[in-house]
Amino acid sequence: MKELDIIHELTKGCNLAPKMNGVGDDCALLQGNGIVTTDTMVEGVHFDDRLSPSDVGWKLVAVNASDIAAMGRYPSWATLNLTLPKAKNKDWLIEFSKGMRSALSEWDISLVGGDVVRGHKHVVASMTMGAFGRKKLVWQHEAAVKNTIWVTGYLGEAAAGFFDKNEEGLKWLRRPYPPIEFGHNLGNIGIATSMIDISDGLHQDLTRLCMR
Repeated sequence: MKELDIIHELTKGCNLAPKMNGVGDDCALLQGNGIVTTDTMVEGVHFDDRLSPSDVGWKLVAVNASDIAAMGRYPSWATLNLTLPKAKNKDWLIEFSKGMRSALSEWDISLVGGDVVRGHKHVVASMTMGAFGRKKLVWQHEAAVKNTIWVTGYLGEAAAGFFDKNEEGLKWLRRPYPPIEFGHNLGNIGIATSMIDISDGLHQDLTRLCMR
């Protein structure tokens, strides 16, 4: 099953928030005009030994902050859920924490809670992040025929690091730096009809945007 098929199956018949503008956006809208998103990274699936523990901590914050920016907001708080196998020692945790704290500090995000548990195999790091604001959110479903498509940054850099071990690509794979302020400013200006985080690749995410 594809990701969207899984999401629709899980949410079918559920009591969804009354203000939710459909399932599939980068964030969900809460009462009080706040938004929230969550992202998970699993060892062996989303990262391997090409990333240091510090890189993993940084990247976990960055991918969540990117979702917030894709809605035209600036991230303000986060919680962390961490599953650690016994094989991961104290040094791994110290380095992971350094990377996470560095990214939280970079975008002035407060860590407000979370949970740590033991697991049998993989490291599972899941972060939930949110933001508040009164400006109108930028939803995916408001894209319209004849809109022009714009992207930020250089497409395929992280993929070059992942598949070809390209040194420049590895830098972006390890330490992505999403345009948080740019997305927030676009939301404030109000010129973007729709935005989406394209971490899954331009083809896949543009297809999602067109389907909304």
